[in-house]
Amino acid sequence: MMEIRMRAWAAAVAIAHVDGRRRAFLLRLLLESGVAPDLAGTRAAILYWAYLGCTLAGCKPKGEQLTQVAGELYALGLGGQ
Repeated sequence: MMEIRMRAWAAAVAIAHVDGRRRAFLLRLLLESGVAPDLAGTRAAILYWAYLGCTLAGCKPKGEQLTQVAGELYALGLGGQ
């Protein structure tokens, strides 16, 4: 039982590390694109949550749907800078 808890803890630590790196990457992209620092963190979180939601739901937009989704995410992330 202890081994299972240790493995779960280690997995949680690894996942938190990856999540942090991904959000930091999005934050950097937004800041480099001119988004105000006080907005960039919030937008990075929202964009990452959208990515996670899509991934966990198994959605794989293609073609026109992918273009529309990417455009909307772009507008959410950079709109109104």
